[in-house]
Amino acid sequence: MATADPILGFEAWKQEDVAKHAKKRKYSDSQVYKSDMEPLPDLHWYGLDVAAIDRKIGHMCSNLKERIETESPADQEMADLFKELNEGKQVRRSKSTLVAVVGEQGIGKSSILNALLHRPELNDVSASGHACTSLATIIEWKEGADASTTHSDIHIEFLATTELEESFAEHIRRYSYYKFQMEQDKKDADEENGPSSENDETCTRISKEERQGAQTALECFNVLWNTEHNEDAAKELQSLLNDLNKNNDSFLQACIFKGRARAWDAGVRNEILSFGDVPDSELGSKRDIASALSPLVRLVRILTGSLLLMNGISFVDLPGKESLYHNSMTF
Repeated sequence: MATADPILGFEAWKQEDVAKHAKKRKYSDSQVYKSDMEPLPDLHWYGLDVAAIDRKIGHMCSNLKERIETESPADQEMADLFKELNEGKQVRRSKSTLVAVVGEQGIGKSSILNALLHRPELNDVSASGHACTSLATIIEWKEGADASTTHSDIHIEFLATTELEESFAEHIRRYSYYKFQMEQDKKDADEENGPSSENDETCTRISKEERQGAQTALECFNVLWNTEHNEDAAKELQSLLNDLNKNNDSFLQACIFKGRARAWDAGVRNEILSFGDVPDSELGSKRDIASALSPLVRLVRILTGSLLLMNGISFVDLPGKESLYHNSMTF
């Protein structure tokens, strides 16, 4: 009679499993492909310090412009020379190509960009399959940055007042429709089948998209009133939402006031909040500021160094298709 295999404890199983997979591994860690160790082609171009040449040309153009800027601006030849000098500073800048990364939430869009740029902490990533990117994020070249840098400038760009008004009006429209339709559907169901639970959504005619739009709108209002940290503000907001279809215009003005106040308290001036020379390990905390004010933010712009970025490629990391933030995206 065959004897059953003994049941291993976790630590014993782990050691056995690691040993088993080590035998199957064909390559050692030292043999894993690393792009920075790949030999460059034997071409003169790769021996040039292109960034240094760019800086030298830029300094030459700036120095020449300073020497002749006292000349009359009405002189057409001097005006043409000024134009040529300004263009000369950007001698290597080709037309930028913008690459957008789109897809379902949690599928790995941010991870792909991190891998392409060899910066594991550049974008928020999730191992759980949940959405991490809540706002459109543009990653582009920072003038003069080293291609191997791990520091970035980050600019959080906010919506102007007219844009806030349009955005909040749409949120109010979506939430008002949802609230009215839910009430109407419940009334119809009560008349047909008798009283039902106040939160019963089984017989509603509201679509998934309409429900998601209302959920995004409610999240926007909660951010504006900062209800997570203020119980009185939560009660105030709920009172306003209960009477929403009666006072939409005044509620819109209240949203705009709350939004501008929250942005001002966060240090936003002239619709932008900037942080310079931020190490990758601290980028997450800066993005958290933007996420906390997501209804007010147009996009996040990260300027940094990379060979891809230096040669005219910029990337856009977009929220997932099924995320709450997808419906509210203004980029």
